[in-house]
Amino acid sequence: SMVGTGDTLSAVTFQLRNGLNIMPELMRLTSRGRLGIGTTTPFAKLSIHQLSGENNVALFAIASSTNAATSTLFVVNAIGNVGVGTTSPSQTLSVHGNSLTSGTSTVGGLFATGTVMATNLSLTGNAATTGSAFIGKNLELPDTGTGVGQIKMGGNRWIDSFGAGNLMLGTNDGAAGNLTLT
Repeated sequence: SMVGTGDTLSAVTFQLRNGLNIMPELMRLTSRGRLGIGTTTPFAKLSIHQLSGENNVALFAIASSTNAATSTLFVVNAIGNVGVGTTSPSQTLSVHGNSLTSGTSTVGGLFATGTVMATNLSLTGNAATTGSAFIGKNLELPDTGTGVGQIKMGGNRWIDSFGAGNLMLGTNDGAAGNLTLT
C-alpha cells in the first residue's frame, strides 16, 4: 500500500492479508529511499530488524546456489555476529575456511586451533602453543627491557638471550652440561 496525504507520497509499504485481516507491515520504502525490513522507521539505506519472537534468525545472508544445493557464504545473525563460511557465527567475527589479510592486523589475543602463517610476525607479549610451532626463517628474541628473551618447551627454558650477543642453550642455572655461547 502507499502511505501519504493528498498528492504527497511518504512511503510504500508491504503487507500480507489473511482473508480480510491485514497482517503487520513487513517492509517499507520511504520517500528518502530508505528500505526497512521488519521496521517502519528505517534509519539507513537498508535497515533490517529482527521481528519480535524471532530467535536465532539470520538478519542478512548471502548465499550461492547451484542446481544441487544452496550454500550460505555470509551471514549476520540476530545478535550482530558476522559469519563467513558459516551459518552460525559464535563470535563477533567467525571465519570458517582460509583467510588472507594484507597490511597490518592488530590482535589483542590470538587463540589458534589450526595453522597460523605470517610473513612478518611481531609478538610483544607471550606466545604459547600446545601443538607444534614451525619457524621458516628467523626468530628474534627482543630485548624486553631486562635484556632477556626466552624460548620454553614443556615449561623448561631451552634458549635464553641475555643481550650483548649472549645466548645460552639449556637451563638458566648455568649447571654443568649446558652450552653457553658468548
